[in-house]
Amino acid sequence: MAVPVGVDLSEPYVELSYVDAVRERRRRPLLECVTARFEDVAAVRPFRWSRGERHFSGWYWAATTGRHVGFESWLERDRLLLMDFDPEVVGIASQPFWLHWHDGERERRHAPDYFVRRVDGSAVVADVRADERIEPRDTEAFEVTRRACRQVGWGFQRVGVPEEVLLANVRWLSRYRHPRCRRGLVADRLREVFAAPVPLMTGADATGDRLETLPEDPDRRQPRADCATVTIPRRRCLCTKCAAVRRLRELLGHPEGAPPPNLQTLFDALANSRPSQLLSWLDKPGPAALLTAIARNGAPVTHELLDQHTTTAGSRRLRAVLIVHGVLPARDEQIASLERWVKAFLNAIPDTHDRRLLDSFATWHHLRRLRRRHSPARPLSPHTAASVRTGLRSRISTERDPLISAGQAWSSSG
Repeated sequence: MAVPVGVDLSEPYVELSYVDAVRERRRRPLLECVTARFEDVAAVRPFRWSRGERHFSGWYWAATTGRHVGFESWLERDRLLLMDFDPEVVGIASQPFWLHWHDGERERRHAPDYFVRRVDGSAVVADVRADERIEPRDTEAFEVTRRACRQVGWGFQRVGVPEEVLLANVRWLSRYRHPRCRRGLVADRLREVFAAPVPLMTGADATGDRLETLPEDPDRRQPRADCATVTIPRRRCLCTKCAAVRRLRELLGHPEGAPPPNLQTLFDALANSRPSQLLSWLDKPGPAALLTAIARNGAPVTHELLDQHTTTAGSRRLRAVLIVHGVLPARDEQIASLERWVKAFLNAIPDTHDRRLLDSFATWHHLRRLRRRHSPARPLSPHTAASVRTGLRSRISTERDPLISAGQAWSSSG
């Protein structure tokens, strides 16, 4: 990218490429684009949906602009909700332009997530990225974008995960900003009543009949006292998260207070799971019985404790959750399952001599070799485990000679 003569090199030389009103791509120096209305341009790159992608793209209907605005992740969608709710915002565009600059080695480019026009005519460029997902290349791109915006008098914001309760309330309110939900006289009266913060039901009563004023039955959807989230209560007038946590406390035997120290890490891991899935899982008989049994045992949660409940529904998922949250160390579940099977298999052999020979053969020939070759990062395959089981079963015969021969052959080789 050639830099024109006379350009101040104390700031990065930046060019913008965008799609104009007639759908043609244009590329101009940044300083020539100060007065451009980027809040009305089309996105410079398409929003794609492909199977297996880790992000989710889509379109959100913004009441501020009266048209759809694109997003490339749930986090961008959440920030778009908040910008649409901001009374100071009058225009929003997604992926409005490419910023082109040279980093000293090669030309680079970056497309900011949003261009926002405010009611006073000022502009803000926003990049949406969670703090833990910012890499060095992203930091450099954000810094170049910030300096470029400063050259032309635009603001720049790098925003992350919004506050949970605020987002839940704004998401609920956003559903009723569509023109099909608007009732002029009621809306004007609501603006007067809620000009200052007042409780929802108090304002609804001051406006008129609740059934006419509120979008839904107020007894069915209202702010929850436990967490201040506006939502439909799932049970006992609680939101989904609070209902799941309450149910978890009940199964662990402490419905009101904190769980005992030996169950605290288990409680924290499950409570941080997705609330709707956790509540559905806890309502099943198997997981409920499993957690109740663990609570009655009184011992710390370990792999050995969960191995006592391998036949109980939900034990596999509970173990996986605890491993993901670092409560339990990762292990090869196929090898652990094979070890339990070998123990039960040997206990079923009536002859002491045969059982001792087969125990040595299984421990030192099969299990030692498998532990050396496999790990949680490279787990044992179910096919290999099944082959070991088949091989051990084949050693059992109504005649003693094959088993004795097997033991002697193994002893001579060891």
